[in-house]
Amino acid sequence: MKTALLIALFLVILACVRAGRKGGIYQYVNKATGVPAYIGTTNDLNRRYNEHAQRPFANSNTHQYLAAEMNGAAQQRYRAEAAMIQSCKANGGCAYNKNNGGGGPR
Repeated sequence: MKTALLIALFLVILACVRAGRKGGIYQYVNKATGVPAYIGTTNDLNRRYNEHAQRPFANSNTHQYLAAEMNGAAQQRYRAEAAMIQSCKANGGCAYNKNNGGGGPR
């Protein structure tokens, strides 16, 4: 798996971090393999974290939650999410992502 590419994409997103914003991109990474199991975007990271609490990938014993607050328009988050998911799926990860992201609110 080309985790270096996924890490690079996430670091680009981290560069967009600004204090005081709740929206951003997040991922749950398998602690044993280092492979992302799920990537998403939201306008409220705390709310979305709580919504995922019962999902298998949200188990803190097996997966690490990483989030980056991201300033800017929602469309920027959607594009970044879609690029991350596409790369992740191409490398065998993101088993819990049902779609390719970037579609905005559902």
